[in-house]
Amino acid sequence: MEREMQAVITEQYGNLDSVKVVSVKVPELKEGYVLVQMENSPINVSDLLSAYGVYHSKPLPVILGLEGSGKVVESGGGPLADSLVGKRVAVAADTEVATGTWAEYALINANACMPLKDEVTFPEAASMIVNPMTVALFMAKIREGNNQAIMQNAASSALGKMFIKWCNEEGVKSINLVRRGEQVEELRNLGAELVYDTSDPNWKDQVRQKCRELKVKVAFDAVGGVVTNDMMELLEPEGIVYNYGALSGENCQAFPMHLIGADKSLRGLWLTKWLSTLTGEQKMQVSEEVQQKIKGVLKTEYSKEVHLGQVADALKEYDSRKTNNKILIRTKPN
Repeated sequence: MEREMQAVITEQYGNLDSVKVVSVKVPELKEGYVLVQMENSPINVSDLLSAYGVYHSKPLPVILGLEGSGKVVESGGGPLADSLVGKRVAVAADTEVATGTWAEYALINANACMPLKDEVTFPEAASMIVNPMTVALFMAKIREGNNQAIMQNAASSALGKMFIKWCNEEGVKSINLVRRGEQVEELRNLGAELVYDTSDPNWKDQVRQKCRELKVKVAFDAVGGVVTNDMMELLEPEGIVYNYGALSGENCQAFPMHLIGADKSLRGLWLTKWLSTLTGEQKMQVSEEVQQKIKGVLKTEYSKEVHLGQVADALKEYDSRKTNNKILIRTKPN
């Protein structure tokens, strides 16, 4: 007899009114994959962009949700998949299969499962990959380039705040760009020394001077559009802008002379691709480091908790405020 489960789907990208909870078949296992009984999953900016069709275009209808936590209950075969059965894990949804984490069960590539330390709870692990692992990727780039100072935009986001705290912990100066005046004080209270409001008409002059003083050659861009070019303009010669998001919904812009005359560059960062380049041992080391910080600098704040039947309304609520704390989904039935 076919098993069924509750899942949150969208039937039309870009239309949040098409998001709803339905009864669907439990995904069929295949080699190299595991079936995870989900416990928790977050609603974050990446999920919102996925619902709008920015990050992927899987065939519709599609189960939403990019990450979460749960317990591996079945294996589709293969040494790694078999070794995970019974383990508590943080997971990332597979871009190749139409199953996300906003469901009672999820079909997950065994390589996208990260076993949890005993002290890490399911709610903490639910948001362990998209933001904390991305910040770990940023830190890897900083260490690789031996950078002593960086610039980031969208600094008031959950990821931006994590990045500030990790930079502070490692003695890396961070120049943080925000869009509103009240966010400046918020980040300074968090420990950010250098925060600039891009609605201030003089912000570019101030940031340019600070980039020159600190010899800033690396920036992390979550926005795209003309903002990418702004960051490239302000970096020192031979600087690199790493784009990892599209909050503006626009293509990245780069003035040719920044690339030609100043030898600056624009590169993309994609967490899934980076993780796929790591050996099993390297991935374990990254996971260990992230889990050690998950209750501190990488702690995720949730504004509320909802069950699957409340996700459609919660997603619309989140869409209206974006940079505030995430919403935690309880994926198991009441």
